[in-house]
Amino acid sequence: TNTYYDVLVIDTIPYFAGIIESLKRLGNIGKFRTRVSDTAIVINKIFLASDGHLWCGAWDNGLHQFEASTKRIATYFFDGSNKLKGSGDEILCLAEDENKVLWCGTKSSGIRFFDLKTKSFISNIKFSNPVTSRINNLYRDNHNRIWIATETGLYVYDPLQNQFEITKLPVPAGFTSCKANDRLIFKSGKELIVTHCGLFYRDSKDENYLHKDFYYRDE
Repeated sequence: TNTYYDVLVIDTIPYFAGIIESLKRLGNIGKFRTRVSDTAIVINKIFLASDGHLWCGAWDNGLHQFEASTKRIATYFFDGSNKLKGSGDEILCLAEDENKVLWCGTKSSGIRFFDLKTKSFISNIKFSNPVTSRINNLYRDNHNRIWIATETGLYVYDPLQNQFEITKLPVPAGFTSCKANDRLIFKSGKELIVTHCGLFYRDSKDENYLHKDFYYRDE
């Protein structure tokens, strides 16, 4: 009855996941001091997402969204049942990628993906080798790779491997070929592309590229 599964500290405020206690803040620890609903009774993992909410996996088939006050906002079922199940599969670990997608590592069905923008589970992330075993932990590194600790080995997902986005540059008239030599992206989002036919630039990835000519010895 004194078991705790996870701890998360946000701005010096600790959050705890205890057995039959759901989500607790430091000032609200102790069995049955607050009423626990029928969902997220026992929580495995607490995760702070980029949307500012706490997302939790529990001893049921739901992904649970909480406010900072520990009030539960919503529950999203990842097995397609739309019905709470107190036994069976469950979410053990969580991570968020650069596209605001939550990676949900489960006990028996690999990884499920939840889009924070649409608040729905998606299936458009594919692996060259399917990961279907128990997922013990997920970690996103500084290169946006996701490391996956499983009972059948350690996997790594690299979003840049074998995935390319093609962007057409506004090449000036008169050029049949425009070889790109280098690309530079600043922390501010400003981007430069150096080519044989001039410099292309834009202030952020949401804007179109602009072109600037450079001349040296009239070339």
